[in-house]
Amino acid sequence: MVPETQALYLPAQCLYLRALFVVAAQPGAATMRDGLLGAVVDHLLSLDVEIRWQDIAERPGGSL
Repeated sequence: MVPETQALYLPAQCLYLRALFVVAAQPGAATMRDGLLGAVVDHLLSLDVEIRWQDIAERPGGSL
């Protein structure tokens, strides 16, 4: 369970992570893909909130 104050940041964090995954998936990002995905891992490790893959992958009205 995510504490209420931390839960407020969950949507913003998921949006940030979705955006990074979209950028990393672009053909033009091939040279920086490893750096972007490394930044995602670092970011997730630095968070003090519980974010599940489902929170990142799911969005209202459809998937990525």
